[in-house]
Amino acid sequence: MTDLSRPLRYLFAQGRGDVSAAVPKDALVLSHAPAARITWLEGAADARGILFALLGAELPHAVPGDASVVTVPGRREPVPGDGAYLIVQGSFTDAPKKAAYNAALPPIYERFGGRYLVLASAEQVQPMAGVRRTDAIVVASFPDVQAIEAFWRSDAYRSAKRLREGAGTFLVRAVPAGSLPA
Repeated sequence: MTDLSRPLRYLFAQGRGDVSAAVPKDALVLSHAPAARITWLEGAADARGILFALLGAELPHAVPGDASVVTVPGRREPVPGDGAYLIVQGSFTDAPKKAAYNAALPPIYERFGGRYLVLASAEQVQPMAGVRRTDAIVVASFPDVQAIEAFWRSDAYRSAKRLREGAGTFLVRAVPAGSLPA
């Protein structure tokens, strides 16, 4: 159980090697997915795996190689039954389009069982290793990857997504919960 006297913090790491070395002993790993288990929804796919964890009191450890590690403030704790995570890294260049897009999303997420865990602006992302620039990071939990894919392909989301056309760059991935083999 998380110490509720401290603000929630999540760790997000990605790299070609084993990024689990970054995880402190008191962290709760929510997803550790090799590249082969990541569903790319938007942006150029690459060969980096992802690790997403709820931090305890300890800070992440340094990691070798090409890994990047950041911590971000959390909005809420994960719950049992979170079966997959939608992870978005992005940078908006048009504030009015960002506002319209962000306003449209909550009811669509809810309809597909999605709950925001992280809504971190670029300024809130704290680089720990291997990061030259930071993008905003959004993480939402869903019942499973199929629910994320249904959300992504829904008419409601496709309509909302048009609100951000030409307004920035985004990497969007779905990762299953748990620690997964390649």
